[in-house]
Amino acid sequence: MNIPFFDLTRQTISLQEELDSAYGRVLKSGRYIGGEEVERFEHDFAQYLGANHCVSCANGTDAIEMSLEVLGIGPGDEVILPAFGWISGKHAVQRAEAIPVFVDVEGHTGNMDVSLIEAAITPKTKAIMPTHLYGKPCAIVELRNICDKNQLYLVEDCAQAHGAEVEGRKVGNFGDLSVFSFYPTKNLGCFGDGGALVTNNGDLAESLRRLKNYGKDSAGSFTQPGRNSRLDELQAAILNVKLSYLDQWNSRRKEIASSYSTILSNNLLLDSSNSVNYQFVLNHDQREVFRSHLAKSGVSTELHYNFILNSSSEFPNAAKLSEQVMSLPVFPELTTQELSYICEQLKQI
Repeated sequence: MNIPFFDLTRQTISLQEELDSAYGRVLKSGRYIGGEEVERFEHDFAQYLGANHCVSCANGTDAIEMSLEVLGIGPGDEVILPAFGWISGKHAVQRAEAIPVFVDVEGHTGNMDVSLIEAAITPKTKAIMPTHLYGKPCAIVELRNICDKNQLYLVEDCAQAHGAEVEGRKVGNFGDLSVFSFYPTKNLGCFGDGGALVTNNGDLAESLRRLKNYGKDSAGSFTQPGRNSRLDELQAAILNVKLSYLDQWNSRRKEIASSYSTILSNNLLLDSSNSVNYQFVLNHDQREVFRSHLAKSGVSTELHYNFILNSSSEFPNAAKLSEQVMSLPVFPELTTQELSYICEQLKQI
Protein backbone atom coordinates (compact mmCIF):
# COMPACT_ATOMS: atom_id res chain seq x y z
CA MET A 1 0.00 0.00 0.00
CA ASN A 2 0.94 3.64 -0.44
CA ILE A 3 -0.36 5.64 2.50
CA PRO A 4 0.03 9.44 2.51
CA PHE A 5 0.96 11.31 5.65
CA PHE A 6 -2.06 13.55 5.10
CA ASP A 7 -4.72 13.66 2.37
CA LEU A 8 -6.94 16.74 2.31
CA THR A 9 -8.86 15.58 -0.76
CA ARG A 10 -10.64 12.84 1.21
CA GLN A 11 -12.16 15.31 3.66
CA THR A 12 -13.13 17.66 0.85
CA ILE A 13 -14.90 14.90 -1.06
CA SER A 14 -16.81 13.81 2.04
CA LEU A 15 -18.09 17.39 2.51
CA GLN A 16 -18.53 18.25 -1.16
CA GLU A 17 -22.24 19.06 -1.08
CA GLU A 18 -21.97 21.27 2.02
CA LEU A 19 -18.89 23.03 0.68
CA ASP A 20 -20.54 23.69 -2.68
CA SER A 21 -23.48 25.23 -0.82
CA ALA A 22 -21.11 27.39 1.23
CA TYR A 23 -19.27 28.63 -1.88
CA GLY A 24 -22.62 29.38 -3.50
CA ARG A 25 -23.74 31.50 -0.55
CA VAL A 26 -20.61 33.61 -0.71
CA LEU A 27 -20.60 34.02 -4.49
CA LYS A 28 -24.28 34.93 -4.48
CA SER A 29 -23.76 37.49 -1.73
CA GLY A 30 -21.13 39.37 -3.73
CA ARG A 31 -19.34 40.18 -0.48
CA TYR A 32 -15.95 38.56 0.00
CA ILE A 33 -14.43 40.43 2.94
CA GLY A 34 -16.03 41.03 6.34
CA GLY A 35 -19.49 39.64 5.79
CA GLU A 36 -21.97 37.26 7.40
CA GLU A 37 -19.76 34.17 7.11
CA VAL A 38 -16.97 35.79 9.11
CA GLU A 39 -19.39 37.10 11.71
CA ARG A 40 -21.00 33.67 12.03
CA PHE A 41 -17.67 31.91 12.40
CA GLU A 42 -16.39 34.32 15.04
CA HIS A 43 -19.59 33.86 17.02
CA ASP A 44 -19.76 30.08 16.66
CA PHE A 45 -16.07 29.44 17.34
CA ALA A 46 -16.17 31.58 20.50
CA GLN A 47 -19.29 29.70 21.58
CA TYR A 48 -17.66 26.34 20.84
CA LEU A 49 -14.68 27.26 23.01
CA GLY A 50 -16.83 28.83 25.74
CA ALA A 51 -15.07 32.19 25.31
CA ASN A 52 -16.48 35.70 25.10
CA HIS A 53 -14.75 36.96 21.97
CA CYS A 54 -13.19 35.60 18.79
CA VAL A 55 -11.45 37.96 16.37
CA SER A 56 -10.53 36.31 13.08
CA CYS A 57 -7.45 37.30 11.08
CA ALA A 58 -5.39 36.28 8.07
CA ASN A 59 -3.21 33.60 9.67
CA GLY A 60 -1.86 32.24 12.93
CA THR A 61 1.41 34.16 12.77
CA ASP A 62 -0.47 37.45 12.41
CA ALA A 63 -2.51 36.38 15.44
CA ILE A 64 0.65 36.05 17.54
CA GLU A 65 2.08 39.36 16.31
CA MET A 66 -1.16 41.20 16.99
CA SER A 67 -1.46 39.68 20.46
CA LEU A 68 1.96 41.09 21.37
CA GLU A 69 1.08 44.49 19.90
CA VAL A 70 -2.21 45.00 21.76
CA LEU A 71 -0.54 43.88 25.00
CA GLY A 72 2.05 46.60 24.51
CA ILE A 73 5.02 44.25 24.22
CA GLY A 74 7.89 45.83 22.34
CA PRO A 75 11.59 46.74 22.32
CA GLY A 76 13.52 45.38 25.29
CA ASP A 77 10.62 43.38 26.73
CA GLU A 78 11.12 39.66 27.33
CA VAL A 79 8.72 36.87 26.38
CA ILE A 80 9.26 33.34 27.70
CA LEU A 81 8.86 30.60 25.09
CA PRO A 82 9.44 26.83 24.88
CA ALA A 83 12.75 25.92 23.23
CA PHE A 84 11.07 23.35 20.98
CA GLY A 85 8.20 23.74 18.54
CA TRP A 86 7.24 25.69 15.43
CA ILE A 87 9.13 28.89 14.70
CA SER A 88 6.35 31.48 14.38
CA GLY A 89 6.30 32.46 18.06
CA LYS A 90 10.02 33.19 18.09
CA HIS A 91 9.75 35.25 14.90
CA ALA A 92 6.77 37.21 16.19
CA VAL A 93 8.64 38.19 19.35
CA GLN A 94 11.67 39.24 17.32
CA ARG A 95 9.54 41.27 14.91
CA ALA A 96 8.15 43.13 17.92
CA GLU A 97 11.79 43.90 18.80
CA ALA A 98 11.24 42.06 22.06
CA ILE A 99 13.56 39.36 23.40
CA PRO A 100 12.61 35.66 23.22
CA VAL A 101 13.71 33.88 26.41
CA PHE A 102 13.65 30.11 26.05
CA VAL A 103 13.10 27.37 28.61
CA ASP A 104 13.54 23.66 28.02
CA VAL A 105 10.61 21.33 27.43
CA GLU A 106 9.52 18.10 29.07
CA GLY A 107 11.17 15.09 27.46
CA HIS A 108 7.98 13.02 27.59
CA THR A 109 5.61 15.60 26.04
CA GLY A 110 7.61 18.32 24.26
CA ASN A 111 5.60 20.94 26.17
CA MET A 112 7.17 23.74 28.18
CA ASP A 113 8.67 22.55 31.49
CA VAL A 114 6.79 24.65 34.04
CA SER A 115 9.33 23.92 36.78
CA LEU A 116 11.86 26.05 34.85
CA ILE A 117 9.68 29.11 34.33
CA GLU A 118 10.18 31.15 37.48
CA ALA A 119 13.97 31.02 37.19
CA ALA A 120 13.63 32.60 33.73
CA ILE A 121 11.54 35.57 34.91
CA THR A 122 13.34 38.91 35.14
CA PRO A 123 12.16 42.51 35.65
CA LYS A 124 11.95 42.75 31.84
CA THR A 125 9.60 39.78 31.45
CA LYS A 126 6.20 40.80 30.15
CA ALA A 127 4.58 37.56 28.97
CA ILE A 128 4.75 33.78 28.79
CA MET A 129 3.77 32.13 25.51
CA PRO A 130 3.33 28.34 25.85
CA THR A 131 2.28 25.99 23.05
CA HIS A 132 -0.08 23.04 23.34
CA LEU A 133 2.31 20.95 21.27
CA TYR A 134 0.94 18.26 18.93
CA GLY A 135 -2.54 18.77 20.39
CA LYS A 136 -1.65 17.85 23.99
CA PRO A 137 -2.43 20.63 26.46
CA CYS A 138 0.54 21.94 28.39
CA ALA A 139 0.37 22.66 32.13
CA ILE A 140 -1.76 25.70 31.41
CA VAL A 141 -3.39 25.99 34.85
CA GLU A 142 0.01 26.16 36.51
CA LEU A 143 1.17 28.68 33.92
CA ARG A 144 -1.90 30.83 34.55
CA ASN A 145 -1.05 30.82 38.26
CA ILE A 146 2.56 31.80 37.59
CA CYS A 147 1.44 34.68 35.37
CA ASP A 148 -1.04 35.91 37.96
CA LYS A 149 1.56 35.69 40.72
CA ASN A 150 4.14 37.64 38.72
CA GLN A 151 1.74 40.03 36.94
CA LEU A 152 2.60 38.69 33.49
CA TYR A 153 0.47 38.25 30.41
CA LEU A 154 -0.31 34.71 29.23
CA VAL A 155 -0.51 34.28 25.44
CA GLU A 156 -1.81 30.78 24.80
CA ASP A 157 -0.71 29.21 21.49
CA CYS A 158 -3.55 26.85 20.57
CA ALA A 159 -2.62 26.49 16.88
CA GLN A 160 -2.22 22.70 17.25
CA ALA A 161 -4.96 22.02 19.79
CA HIS A 162 -8.42 22.94 18.48
CA GLY A 163 -10.94 21.34 20.84
CA ALA A 164 -8.50 20.07 23.49
CA GLU A 165 -9.65 20.41 27.09
CA VAL A 166 -8.14 20.95 30.54
CA GLU A 167 -10.32 20.40 33.61
CA GLY A 168 -13.47 20.62 31.53
CA ARG A 169 -12.48 23.89 29.80
CA LYS A 170 -11.33 24.07 26.22
CA VAL A 171 -7.86 25.47 25.63
CA GLY A 172 -8.05 29.07 24.56
CA ASN A 173 -9.82 30.06 27.78
CA PHE A 174 -6.76 30.35 30.00
CA GLY A 175 -4.71 33.06 28.33
CA ASP A 176 -5.20 36.79 28.37
CA LEU A 177 -5.13 36.19 24.65
CA SER A 178 -5.13 32.88 22.80
CA VAL A 179 -4.14 32.32 19.19
CA PHE A 180 -5.34 29.78 16.63
CA SER A 181 -4.26 28.84 13.14
CA PHE A 182 -6.56 27.35 10.48
CA TYR A 183 -3.80 26.19 8.16
CA PRO A 184 -5.26 23.43 5.97
CA THR A 185 -3.70 20.48 7.85
CA LYS A 186 -4.84 21.63 11.32
CA ASN A 187 -7.58 19.77 13.17
CA LEU A 188 -9.80 22.63 11.99
CA GLY A 189 -8.41 23.96 8.73
CA CYS A 190 -9.58 26.09 5.83
CA PHE A 191 -8.45 26.03 2.17
CA GLY A 192 -5.68 28.56 2.62
CA ASP A 193 -4.34 30.60 5.50
CA GLY A 194 -6.54 31.74 8.36
CA GLY A 195 -6.23 32.56 12.02
CA ALA A 196 -8.03 33.89 15.07
CA LEU A 197 -7.49 35.43 18.48
CA VAL A 198 -9.70 34.49 21.42
CA THR A 199 -10.13 36.43 24.64
CA ASN A 200 -12.56 37.05 27.47
CA ASN A 201 -11.47 40.70 27.63
CA GLY A 202 -13.75 43.02 25.67
CA ASP A 203 -11.23 45.85 25.50
CA LEU A 204 -8.56 43.60 24.01
CA ALA A 205 -11.07 42.24 21.50
CA GLU A 206 -11.99 45.75 20.37
CA SER A 207 -8.32 46.71 20.04
CA LEU A 208 -7.74 43.63 17.88
CA ARG A 209 -10.70 44.42 15.64
CA ARG A 210 -9.26 47.88 14.97
CA LEU A 211 -5.71 46.62 14.54
CA LYS A 212 -6.55 43.95 11.97
CA ASN A 213 -8.48 46.43 9.77
CA TYR A 214 -6.15 49.40 9.28
CA GLY A 215 -6.86 50.83 12.74
CA LYS A 216 -10.49 51.54 11.80
CA ASP A 217 -13.05 51.70 14.63
CA SER A 218 -16.76 50.85 14.50
CA ALA A 219 -17.59 54.46 13.63
CA GLY A 220 -15.33 54.38 10.58
CA SER A 221 -12.52 56.52 12.02
CA PHE A 222 -8.88 55.49 11.76
CA THR A 223 -7.81 55.77 15.39
CA GLN A 224 -4.43 53.98 15.32
CA PRO A 225 -1.85 52.55 12.95
CA GLY A 226 -3.20 49.19 11.80
CA ARG A 227 -2.66 46.39 9.34
CA ASN A 228 -4.61 44.35 6.82
CA SER A 229 -5.14 40.92 8.40
CA ARG A 230 -8.65 39.73 7.62
CA LEU A 231 -10.14 36.27 7.22
CA ASP A 232 -12.04 36.29 3.93
CA GLU A 233 -15.64 35.16 3.49
CA LEU A 234 -14.79 32.01 1.50
CA GLN A 235 -12.41 30.72 4.17
CA ALA A 236 -14.91 31.57 6.90
CA ALA A 237 -17.64 29.71 5.02
CA ILE A 238 -15.42 26.63 4.81
CA LEU A 239 -14.69 26.83 8.53
CA ASN A 240 -18.40 27.18 9.27
CA VAL A 241 -18.98 23.86 7.51
CA LYS A 242 -16.08 22.11 9.20
CA LEU A 243 -16.59 23.35 12.76
CA SER A 244 -19.57 21.05 13.32
CA TYR A 245 -17.34 18.05 12.51
CA LEU A 246 -14.38 19.00 14.70
CA ASP A 247 -15.25 16.86 17.72
CA GLN A 248 -16.01 13.88 15.48
CA TRP A 249 -12.68 14.25 13.70
CA ASN A 250 -10.82 14.64 16.99
CA SER A 251 -12.43 11.41 18.24
CA ARG A 252 -11.21 9.59 15.13
CA ARG A 253 -7.70 10.95 15.66
CA LYS A 254 -7.81 9.57 19.22
CA GLU A 255 -8.89 6.16 17.92
CA ILE A 256 -5.96 6.07 15.50
CA ALA A 257 -3.55 7.17 18.23
CA SER A 258 -4.89 4.46 20.54
CA SER A 259 -4.27 1.80 17.89
CA TYR A 260 -0.66 2.91 17.53
CA SER A 261 -0.19 3.11 21.30
CA THR A 262 -1.24 -0.50 21.88
CA ILE A 263 1.57 -1.69 19.61
CA LEU A 264 4.43 0.60 20.52
CA SER A 265 6.27 0.49 23.83
CA ASN A 266 5.86 3.51 26.08
CA ASN A 267 9.50 4.50 25.79
CA LEU A 268 8.95 5.17 22.06
CA LEU A 269 5.95 7.43 22.55
CA LEU A 270 5.47 11.02 23.53
CA ASP A 271 2.62 11.22 26.01
CA SER A 272 -0.57 11.87 24.03
CA SER A 273 -3.06 11.45 26.87
CA ASN A 274 -5.76 14.14 26.80
CA SER A 275 -4.53 15.12 23.33
CA VAL A 276 -6.52 15.91 20.18
CA ASN A 277 -3.58 14.39 18.26
CA TYR A 278 -2.76 17.05 15.73
CA GLN A 279 0.27 14.83 15.32
CA PHE A 280 1.08 11.37 16.65
CA VAL A 281 4.76 11.50 17.52
CA LEU A 282 7.36 8.84 18.24
CA ASN A 283 10.65 9.49 19.98
CA HIS A 284 13.19 7.07 18.51
CA ASP A 285 16.99 7.18 18.64
CA GLN A 286 17.12 5.31 15.33
CA ARG A 287 14.62 7.62 13.67
CA GLU A 288 15.93 7.41 10.12
CA VAL A 289 16.09 3.58 10.20
CA PHE A 290 12.50 3.53 11.46
CA ARG A 291 11.34 5.99 8.79
CA SER A 292 13.20 4.13 6.05
CA HIS A 293 11.49 0.85 6.91
CA LEU A 294 8.08 2.50 6.81
CA ALA A 295 8.87 4.33 3.56
CA LYS A 296 9.85 1.07 1.87
CA SER A 297 6.49 -0.31 3.01
CA GLY A 298 4.68 2.67 1.47
CA VAL A 299 3.94 4.51 4.73
CA SER A 300 4.74 8.24 4.71
CA THR A 301 6.04 9.97 7.84
CA GLU A 302 7.13 13.50 8.69
CA LEU A 303 9.35 15.35 11.19
CA HIS A 304 7.74 17.74 13.70
CA TYR A 305 10.30 19.20 14.28
CA ASN A 306 13.90 18.57 13.28
CA PHE A 307 15.25 21.86 14.62
CA ILE A 308 15.61 23.60 17.96
CA LEU A 309 14.62 27.24 18.52
CA ASN A 310 17.81 27.94 20.48
CA SER A 311 20.96 25.88 20.00
CA SER A 312 22.30 26.47 23.51
CA SER A 313 23.32 23.42 25.54
CA GLU A 314 20.89 24.63 28.23
CA PHE A 315 18.04 22.79 26.50
CA PRO A 316 18.93 19.08 26.40
CA ASN A 317 15.35 17.81 26.04
CA ALA A 318 14.62 20.14 23.15
CA ALA A 319 17.85 19.10 21.43
CA LYS A 320 17.12 15.40 21.89
CA LEU A 321 13.58 15.69 20.58
CA SER A 322 14.74 17.57 17.49
CA GLU A 323 17.00 14.62 16.68
CA GLN A 324 14.56 11.81 17.51
CA VAL A 325 10.90 12.73 16.89
CA MET A 326 8.93 11.50 13.89
CA SER A 327 5.22 11.61 13.13
CA LEU A 328 2.88 8.86 11.87
CA PRO A 329 -0.26 9.46 9.76
CA VAL A 330 -3.17 10.38 12.04
CA PHE A 331 -5.61 12.30 9.82
CA PRO A 332 -9.28 11.40 10.43
CA GLU A 333 -9.92 9.99 6.94
CA LEU A 334 -7.28 7.30 7.33
CA THR A 335 -9.15 4.09 6.51
CA THR A 336 -9.44 1.06 8.78
CA GLN A 337 -7.51 -0.96 6.20
CA GLU A 338 -4.72 1.60 6.04
CA LEU A 339 -4.53 1.81 9.82
CA SER A 340 -4.29 -1.98 10.12
CA TYR A 341 -1.53 -2.03 7.51
CA ILE A 342 0.49 0.63 9.33
CA CYS A 343 0.06 -1.25 12.59
CA GLU A 344 1.38 -4.42 10.97
CA GLN A 345 4.45 -2.56 9.76
CA LEU A 346 5.01 -1.18 13.26
CA LYS A 347 4.79 -4.69 14.71
CA GLN A 348 7.48 -5.86 12.29
CA ILE A 349 9.79 -3.03 13.31
